[in-house]
Amino acid sequence: MRVLLTGASGFIGGHLLRALLDDGHRVVAVSRRNPVSGVWMAQHLAKDFSEALTPADWEGAVQDIDVVINAVGVLREHGSQRFEALHHRAPAALFEAAVAAGVKRIVQISALGADDEATTGYHLTKKAADDFLLSLPVESIVVQPSVVFGEGGAATAMFTMQARLPLIPLPGQGQQIVQPIHVDDLADLVLALATRDGIAGRYAGHRVAAVGPEPLTMREFYTRLRRALGMASPARFLHIPMWYMGMMAQAGRWMPGSPLDPDTLSMLERGSSASVTDTEAILGRRPRGVESFFDSEPGQSDSDANSSNTRTE
Repeated sequence: MRVLLTGASGFIGGHLLRALLDDGHRVVAVSRRNPVSGVWMAQHLAKDFSEALTPADWEGAVQDIDVVINAVGVLREHGSQRFEALHHRAPAALFEAAVAAGVKRIVQISALGADDEATTGYHLTKKAADDFLLSLPVESIVVQPSVVFGEGGAATAMFTMQARLPLIPLPGQGQQIVQPIHVDDLADLVLALATRDGIAGRYAGHRVAAVGPEPLTMREFYTRLRRALGMASPARFLHIPMWYMGMMAQAGRWMPGSPLDPDTLSMLERGSSASVTDTEAILGRRPRGVESFFDSEPGQSDSDANSSNTRTE
């Protein structure tokens, strides 16, 4: 298939680009940087989502394309990178142009929490694009991942660094819920939905949760991540009162490089989990658990990882 992939230089998009190429597809890789570093087999197209806001801006890009995959997203606004443009207006323009050009299928990578209960700019703008896509006369699928873990991810680097600390900082009691999915599992899932007609047909017109095997509290996530890293000593935690977390979030809104601001704290407290049923059905296997995040091969279940892991907490 001939696939147009946006966000190809990003964390998720970069893994998707390699998965598509490995599967034999012809890819037009769209990013602000041209070409995407280290990838020569794809056709590269430089385009800035903050500027490509009308269907006319995408007309040339979507000609002779079979499938469009949108993997653009930012957790925090900075500079000219605004949620409304990147998450809503540019994707909507791309989707509209793709439908007019006769594109067969569109896969939108959104996020868990982009739903009727959304309150943050990140979730609300993702939901606006999701709703617009699902209203169009095209085979469309919205993929909603929980926290995505893997090589090259900024959140991954932060979680890994903190898991190695003698005292791991936790917001409050660390009862916030996450259901992290490995980026390679997410790439396999999106690849299947984008390029396998039978699977795509089954989920067309739907939102698909992309999650790991089970929901975990942040405390349990760090405990398992520390074990996966081979740390022999048990996890110990420094509990940060939520009032203090709120103060740090307010300060973080003025620090562009900070992962914490009022919105990201709100999303953390809300939690991010869903049934694993669709993920398992699409992958044809159980997604890897935290204990397997650093394994080279996918598909090892938590029970397999535990039985082969002799380290203790």
